[in-house]
Amino acid sequence: MYNFLIQTSYVYNIVNVVEYKNIFQSLINHLTISNTNEDDFINGKILELFYYLKTERNRIIKPTLPTTTHSAIITSAVQYINLHYAEKLTLESLSQIVNYSPNYFQHIFKMIMKDTPQEYITKARINQAKIFLSLPDYSIQQVSDMCGFDSQAYFSHMFKKHTGLTPKEYKTMHHEIYNDN
Repeated sequence: MYNFLIQTSYVYNIVNVVEYKNIFQSLINHLTISNTNEDDFINGKILELFYYLKTERNRIIKPTLPTTTHSAIITSAVQYINLHYAEKLTLESLSQIVNYSPNYFQHIFKMIMKDTPQEYITKARINQAKIFLSLPDYSIQQVSDMCGFDSQAYFSHMFKKHTGLTPKEYKTMHHEIYNDN
């Protein structure tokens, strides 16, 4: 279940990875070590898990678009960003795609999305990086490159800023979870 939650980070912006790991680890320990079937303990851990899921759901990076003439434009820009996150995306290139001036596009985007286009791009890249880092196949440098960061140092800085963990810590934590199970 933990691996599934981490791999669906495009649905849930998982921030409290340590809490999830602790919940699943205590459930696994209880179920494998304890000979008793304490429903109260298991129910408590499941309720704790649902509490964190509900909290994380409120952090979903998802447009809440009002019904305006700009909604379709911003929706298409968001879809473009989500598909082309690895490419060099600039305010100018995005505004050209939707046929707005850069300043007006940024104003409308921020008004609707509550983030600037660049902030949204960074969050999309970080979310994709979390997926790649949870897989054993990719190095941190490869993930940095695949997610459109100019350098591994900048990637590490932004990843830590958004998740509280370095890419190496995040990757190590996920590999420990895979190896434990």
